[in-house]
Formats: sequence, C-alpha cells, structure tokens
Amino acid sequence: MAPAQGFICNAAAVAGQTTAYALARVVALSGSTAVDENAKAKPQGGYWSHLEVRLTETVATVATVTVYLTWDAAGDVPASSEATITLVRGITTAATIGGATGLDVWPSMNDNSVTGTIYLWIKTNAGTATLDQARLYWRDHLAG
Repeated sequence: MAPAQGFICNAAAVAGQTTAYALARVVALSGSTAVDENAKAKPQGGYWSHLEVRLTETVATVATVTVYLTWDAAGDVPASSEATITLVRGITTAATIGGATGLDVWPSMNDNSVTGTIYLWIKTNAGTATLDQARLYWRDHLAG
C-alpha cells in the first residue's frame, strides 16, 4: 500500500493580515474546508513537506510574509519555527501574490491538536493583505 499524502487548508479567507501576528487573524488549517475540496485530514504522524500561501494585497507594498505554525489557537505551542516567504506577483493579476516555504518536519500528533487542526500565524513585511488560501502538505509515514 502506497503512503497517503495530501494537504490541510484554511476554511475561509482571512482579511487584514498586517505587520504583526494577531489572535484575531490566526488561520486554522484542517481537512474540512470549503476553500479546497481536495483537502484531506492530516494523519496522526507523518511528514510535513511544505507550506504554500496565496494572498490578495489590500495595500500594494507586501513583498514578504513571515509565518509559523502552532498546535493551539492561542499561539502558545509552536509546531514549527518562523519562515519568511518571498512573494511572487501574479502574471495577469498583480494584486495576487503567493509563495511557499519548505518545512521538512516529521511531527507526531501533539495533544493540543486532537482535532487534527494546525494553526497558521502570518504577518506581512509592510502593507495589508487577505490570506486567500494556505496549504500544509503532509505525507503519512504510518500507512504503507
């Protein structure tokens, strides 16, 4: 049996991403989402390969975003270190920006994530943007 793989995703766009992390703008990533019907619940253990983000600029000065993941919605139990993503502008829509960062993490399920949800924190280097989509890609090392 081949190992399962997939991604978890945000359930809705999150507006107002600015230059500071904020509890009101935390992004829950799970396998149950209307943003992308291809999202799958993450396994108990596995491998996180990368995180990709797509945003729409509200104020056109965003060049990078800094992100990190936590096991809890309060942002107190880190699941990754911070990473800075240099954003690429859309070819036909300059206000659409996005990018990805490699994670290379082998986490086991943490007690704070019993629902299978991981929380994404994001801040811009300048300006304001709406997070349209975030995907955390995983591979199940226990299946197969």
